[in-house]
Amino acid sequence: MNPRAYATGLSREPPSQDSGSGMSRVGGGPRAYATGLAGEPPSVCFAVAEIGGKRISLGNRVAVLSFARGVWGMGLNDARNETRWAIAEGEDEPVVVRHATEWYRLLKVWESQETFQRAFEDGRMTGRMAPLVADARDERIDGKTGTMKFQVADARGQKKPMNFNPFIKGLSASLDPRNFLAKKKNELGIHEYSAVLLKPAVPISKQLFAKPGSYPVFMPIPLEEDLQLFDMLSTIAKRSRGGPLYPWFVEMRANVTRITYGSATDMKVGFLGVDKGDGKSHFRYGLGTITGAVIDESTLRIRRHDALHYKTEILQRPGQSSNNEVTIKYRSHAGGFPWVGNPGPHGAHAGFPPVKADEFVLATHESRPKGILTDNGAFRPF
Repeated sequence: MNPRAYATGLSREPPSQDSGSGMSRVGGGPRAYATGLAGEPPSVCFAVAEIGGKRISLGNRVAVLSFARGVWGMGLNDARNETRWAIAEGEDEPVVVRHATEWYRLLKVWESQETFQRAFEDGRMTGRMAPLVADARDERIDGKTGTMKFQVADARGQKKPMNFNPFIKGLSASLDPRNFLAKKKNELGIHEYSAVLLKPAVPISKQLFAKPGSYPVFMPIPLEEDLQLFDMLSTIAKRSRGGPLYPWFVEMRANVTRITYGSATDMKVGFLGVDKGDGKSHFRYGLGTITGAVIDESTLRIRRHDALHYKTEILQRPGQSSNNEVTIKYRSHAGGFPWVGNPGPHGAHAGFPPVKADEFVLATHESRPKGILTDNGAFRPF
């Protein structure tokens, strides 16, 4: 018999229920259950492990987790559920941080195992067209930083200069968490991008718009459940910036690629200047349209929700344009992404072996070849 850990004495039920059992499931690896006893505070928790019909007292709920890890090791799903449980039960911030740290560690382990095929077939691969380097003839290019510089208006129509680095050669800046921890986002122009959440059943070249001198960039995103937990942690951390959760969250978010807004229809979004009251210039992608109009809060709320539920709200929902759109923050990825497609259906370029018109040569953003990608999403590694 598999080890089963039961915990009693919890006053509130965790988010998910095992139908008909009267018990609430905590995790999916070592099966941990909790039953609610009226009148008992959440901290009063006694656990019993059952192995081969023999019941062993383990003490409190933390002991259940330690026992479970010792038997099987905790997986990403378990760690995610435990963190959600700690939040739902109103645990103190140090407890939440402890659970969240394990979730984040396992998220990066899962991320390190990412493959193009897994992400593409799971509907988690994003694609966008990006220029390789800045065109020196473009008067908007800052020769010192290599970024584009243009004027962005705020909600009152007042414009301020903003740096933006959409180039493939500039991706390394977005993938280095030190730049965000040092608050260099605006200086280096490492803002969000628009991308398409690729549909596995549609040819890739039909979902990306060809642009002269641009290459397709592919970046996978986390599971919906992990984006939702990230959002929960963000909300709690920002409510109490003086506690231990906020500094932990700030460091963690500098390392997690994520989408923030999304829609089944092209959103046609742009930048908007925002005032944080610190006298500095700040800009947010997705808060305005490409024409500079302010997007209302109700629309933003829907788009935030859709980004957190992208499989049903973006991939499966019919849109009013040829493609969906998400806004994505590129951050360090343990699996070595993003990858760049070259030459592919959008034209051949020097330095890569010739391929068929319906194939891409995939390489890292640092030009390390990875394999061949067909237009229907089949990947053959080198």
